[in-house]
Amino acid sequence: MRETRFWAVAVCVAITLSGICAWAIEEERALEKAAQYLSQSQTSAGGWPLVAGEGDAEAETTAWAVRALIIANGDPQSIENGVSFLLKSQNGAGSVNDNIAHTAFFVIALDAAGKGTDERTKAIDWLIKSQNEDGGWGRHPTSPSLSIYTAVALKALAQAGKKSEDPVVRKALEYLEAIQNPDGGWPMPKGGNSLALGTAWVLNALADFNVTRGTPLVDKGLDFLMQCRKVRNGGFSIVPPAAEDPEITAYAMLAMAAQKVQRDALKDAAYYLAAVQLPDGAFVSDTPMEFQKQRKKNVQTTCFVVWALKAAGF
Repeated sequence: MRETRFWAVAVCVAITLSGICAWAIEEERALEKAAQYLSQSQTSAGGWPLVAGEGDAEAETTAWAVRALIIANGDPQSIENGVSFLLKSQNGAGSVNDNIAHTAFFVIALDAAGKGTDERTKAIDWLIKSQNEDGGWGRHPTSPSLSIYTAVALKALAQAGKKSEDPVVRKALEYLEAIQNPDGGWPMPKGGNSLALGTAWVLNALADFNVTRGTPLVDKGLDFLMQCRKVRNGGFSIVPPAAEDPEITAYAMLAMAAQKVQRDALKDAAYYLAAVQLPDGAFVSDTPMEFQKQRKKNVQTTCFVVWALKAAGF
């Protein structure tokens, strides 16, 4: 055992001289600190609020945090309490707050935990019934379709074992193809400006159904996404001229990891995230719509950073 450890350390020291092992260690530390912050932010009810110490726990935030702690090998009791909170959030119709994203993330979190088989089935049935005629999903069953909600719903359907041949999935994929902008990016509503936010989630979801690099749809999307990358530090912005943001960067990393491309960009983005992490392990972002574009430390961004770092291999 001592000999094995010696050689592991020796190899790491040697690699550090070329600058490789050093960045990996920083990212591992960032992941550990973020997971610790999430555990400490959990309420006595078992859920998580959007901002630690402010307001009540929310089902969607809890779903993000549960999956984050599971993939980061977090505290089992925190995960169990989070799952219990989630299971109580589902209504009789099968949804969570009658919201597409809340319900989809509910499915994704419970799937990661291996819990709530019946509840997941009920939620998936509700999502399928809530699909719009154009193939997409909006915030609620009667809302106009939006790219990000459609992508998140597809992610949940993939977790439930749905394939691209399924009529519901095929219709959603056709919708996403139809609303892609000429510049390769995806808008939130059809006809809007391309955003890294929607583009990253769409590329992430497409990979679940084997729509990958080499298809014009994906290649054009990746080209737009990379236009949002800041070469100086590896971060990503919501549109090319804007400033980089940790949450947008996390979404871009999830897309790149899903599409198995841009390894150097993925590494640089992870380094950026480690560099902007706060001492307590949290992250600041203006992405959550509740903040009305005011930068604020929050649980949401921290959860997605954990997802992204794990997807990048840390």
